Amino acid sequence: MKVFEKNIVNLPGIGEQTKHNLTQIIDKSEKFKLIINKKGHRNSENLTIILNSITHKCSMVRFDVNGSDHANPPNNERIPTPHIHIFTDEYMNGGIAIPLHEIDDIELIDELLDSLEFFIDYTNIKRKDVIITPKLL
Repeated sequence: MKVFEKNIVNLPGIGEQTKHNLTQIIDKSEKFKLIINKKGHRNSENLTIILNSITHKCSMVRFDVNGSDHANPPNNERIPTPHIHIFTDEYMNGGIAIPLHEIDDIELIDELLDSLEFFIDYTNIKRKDVIITPKLL
């Protein structure tokens, strides 16, 4: 289980990203970073949520909520968004995308908030007492 170092999670506006530090609950030396990115290269409304290990200097999980399809090896099968990339040998270190519907039967009505809540639960981050704040204009 991971916990936010601060109890406020700021959501990014279009063309922005926010970063949030996390700590493992049992081993406080295990550090992580949650990145909520709305800075798509071609489409500024693309949404990607990433969990990185600071301790091990690597990506762990990436959730592409919208944007381009992914071509899965070996036959380039097109996997539309939303999909998840898991950075393990089993999933070719993120090279294989897993459709969201194969993980959870969730409907993303409020795309940003619902996606973030799913990702927090999926990656075992404690969200009790965490305040999620939208970007204020």
